[in-house]
Amino acid sequence: MFVIPKPKEAKKEQGDFVFGKELFITLPRNIYEKISKSHLEALLSNYTAGETTTHFVMSEKLSGVAVVDTEMRDENLSCTTNYDYELHITQSFAKFLFGDEKGFIHAFVTFLQLIRFEGFGENFYLRVPCYTIKDSPDMAFRSVHLCVFRDTSLDFLKKAISLCGIMKCSHVVLEFWGTYKFECYPDLSWKEAYTKEQIKPIVEYANAIGVEIIPMLNHLGHASQGRICSGKHSALDTNLRLAPYFEEDGWSWCTSNPETLKLLEECRKELIDLCGKGEYFHIGCDEAYTFATCEKCRTRDKDEIMLEHITNISNDLKKYGRRAIMWGDMFLDKEKFLPPYECNGRGENKILNDIPKDVIIADWQYNVKTDFLSSQFFADKGFDVVCCPWNSRDNVSAAINTVKNNSLHGVIGTTWHTLQFMQWLIPYIADVMWGNGGKLSDQEYTLHCSYIVRRCVPSNGDYEKSGFIDREVPFISF
Repeated sequence: MFVIPKPKEAKKEQGDFVFGKELFITLPRNIYEKISKSHLEALLSNYTAGETTTHFVMSEKLSGVAVVDTEMRDENLSCTTNYDYELHITQSFAKFLFGDEKGFIHAFVTFLQLIRFEGFGENFYLRVPCYTIKDSPDMAFRSVHLCVFRDTSLDFLKKAISLCGIMKCSHVVLEFWGTYKFECYPDLSWKEAYTKEQIKPIVEYANAIGVEIIPMLNHLGHASQGRICSGKHSALDTNLRLAPYFEEDGWSWCTSNPETLKLLEECRKELIDLCGKGEYFHIGCDEAYTFATCEKCRTRDKDEIMLEHITNISNDLKKYGRRAIMWGDMFLDKEKFLPPYECNGRGENKILNDIPKDVIIADWQYNVKTDFLSSQFFADKGFDVVCCPWNSRDNVSAAINTVKNNSLHGVIGTTWHTLQFMQWLIPYIADVMWGNGGKLSDQEYTLHCSYIVRRCVPSNGDYEKSGFIDREVPFISF
């Protein structure tokens, strides 16, 4: 079966459901009114090479089920399921069973992956093999962290988000590296940064395919919205007069400055507006090597400053019905967590017990290949914890198993700057987050990635817009 994530139960039946120019999807009113029909219509059109027009029809007679047919069907039908979704595909029609809007979308994207092309010319037709599928995820919070760099095109971003949606991820953490043009503080971003008008449609598309966007803004280290090794600073390289917002080296925010706190609050508000409804906000807080080192900050206890900062952010986010997610590396004791664990604090572990317990700890450990003992440590302290792996299968498996074995909050698969060269990463992480997948090779996951992006974001024959990298050979030396 060419479906990722791999369904929990899938029974192949005899025959195919065949359709052509039109497809009618009849929905209960409560689901019909919630979904973004234009985005889903466009997706189905893409998956059928533009051959099929989809009609979403509202029904007062259906409950817990959608009916898919080549003609409009509206009948009294009420169904319940103990699964996230069910697919019942017969030769005559298909039924989606679900408990809510997300369940419907998961059934829909599974149906998309099952569509097959047959024949040529006048003999061309579309079919979906008859299946009975019953499926549910192993964990509710299944997230991928995406960075928007200066080199990240809008097409590439939409492709990555498409992968996350078709792979049934629940959330995407969106981190702009100086690439979102803040209306409240334009000088925080590079001149080439994307505007709200450019990003908002991608957020709406993500929501349409079942993905909640979690805005992210670093509130301690990485204030440059860059990496130390690049030497670039999206604010200070734009306007050096902004230096008072930062510690003297520019790497961390100066949170003793009231103007800095005002800036961060206004940026949070704008990002929340940009990313729409949601439960979370990622505040970063990793690798704050030089936090509280300027003359102003040194007049106070640095641990007191950090605790006050995190507590105030958490309280502010409650106004929006959101919880803070925070990297955990600054709060691990180096004497207790030896390599390969990442511990970047300078004694901040002393304040861990006082950090509000509604803050979620995102425990990134990229070299750990067994249980994340650090995640278990944070959980024992009373925090909800998400394990955050990166770019190796052993590391991903260790994170997934830690979450499942300890009933933790979920997983954030990080991608950083490697996504263009590790296309297998999102399908693989999504497959194992959902449940019993993860059995394909890197090459097979990469091919599935290509299969999805050419349908979700068609290139229309433009070479540089196709695939996941710009060129087959990025640089040729003579």
